[in-house]
Amino acid sequence: MLTVGDVLRFKEQQRMLTYDQCCMAILEDAKADGYAKAYARAGLGMTGEMARVQCLYILNNLSHWRAPIAKQVRAALREYSKKKEADQNP
Repeated sequence: MLTVGDVLRFKEQQRMLTYDQCCMAILEDAKADGYAKAYARAGLGMTGEMARVQCLYILNNLSHWRAPIAKQVRAALREYSKKKEADQNP
């Protein structure tokens, strides 16, 4: 039996950006930090543990990024950086 929490988590996961979408959003924003862009460019196409670690580097350089999509990108990257290698699929 599904709980309300299960349904809400499922809906949130459906709205979450993919790892590559996050990288592309950073690259397309002219005001994003240069280091964040470099890490995002290098991270395109990465999967598994490499992508998880790259998320940490990207997040570390996004602290001052302000854009309409910035909050959503940060939230998705935080989630990807928390996932264990076994269940990660960015």
